[in-house]
Amino acid sequence: MSSGTFVNRMILAAAIGLPVGPVIADYFGPATTARWMLAKAANEFDQGNVVEAQKLLEDAYKKSPDIAADRNFLKQLDRVEANNESSAVSSFYVDLWEQRIGRIENPAIRSEAALAISSLLSNRKKFDDAARILNLNLPPFEERTAVQNNQMAYMRALAGKDLEQALVEIDMAIKTAENESYLDTKGWVLHRMGRNEEALVVMDKSLAKLTEAWNANPKLERCLVRIEELQAEELQAEPVANEPVATEPVATEPVVSSKAKGWGVDALLEEFPELSRGLPETLEIYATLRYHRLRICEALGKTQEVARETAWLHAFSKKELDELF
Repeated sequence: MSSGTFVNRMILAAAIGLPVGPVIADYFGPATTARWMLAKAANEFDQGNVVEAQKLLEDAYKKSPDIAADRNFLKQLDRVEANNESSAVSSFYVDLWEQRIGRIENPAIRSEAALAISSLLSNRKKFDDAARILNLNLPPFEERTAVQNNQMAYMRALAGKDLEQALVEIDMAIKTAENESYLDTKGWVLHRMGRNEEALVVMDKSLAKLTEAWNANPKLERCLVRIEELQAEELQAEPVANEPVATEPVATEPVVSSKAKGWGVDALLEEFPELSRGLPETLEIYATLRYHRLRICEALGKTQEVARETAWLHAFSKKELDELF
């Protein structure tokens, strides 16, 4: 599991080297033109012209690279990138961040920036780029923190590259702290290596650690009990376990509830309104582990387990399966 799901914008702002003092306005030069393009890009985006907004942002950056130190430029670029799946957009996005990281002289700050940006890129499914940027900007393997080794291993696993090295990295992280996040990463690395029997053992251990953490929190413990009750009620109403055991992986989609996607999340929020701010995000962490377990069980041909995990994710995650990784 990624070490940072949400990018801290203040870290990114510091990482790309925002000027300490105010930038002197250039009323007649490229800086002024670039800011005009930035304003026009925002207007184009608001009118639904995403491609035109992207072109204006690229042209603004070419006109004056210092525009990237403007927080509004980063905001507009993030809005455009989130609404445009074009490979060209992603390429510009990656190139920009890579250039900005390259300007950071302090190794510690550069490492923190690389961690934050790798999470941002992985959220855009740019796993190869995330792994490459980490590899270039983190300290040597033996000098990394557990968080850095975990992030590096997880990005390698998502990219499906250098998996033997990823296993070494995550094992080093686990020596420091055997938590659910690091165990999840190891399970996913093993899965990507095709070692699914081992992966399932590690993934079940990861889920047990997460359940233990939830049980240590009185509020989350109540939610966990209610999740199990809701799941049991749903299994009774629409059983998914009474299917014959298959010896080969089954290609058909598992049966899921006829209820709306995320119905369990809504039920929990209605029952525990005091948790409305943090519960959805916490559930998505749980969902990532369950998704990984689903894919491992799928590779092992455990169709009943796949059906159970699919039903859980349908109930307790608002995300579609292709949004979980």
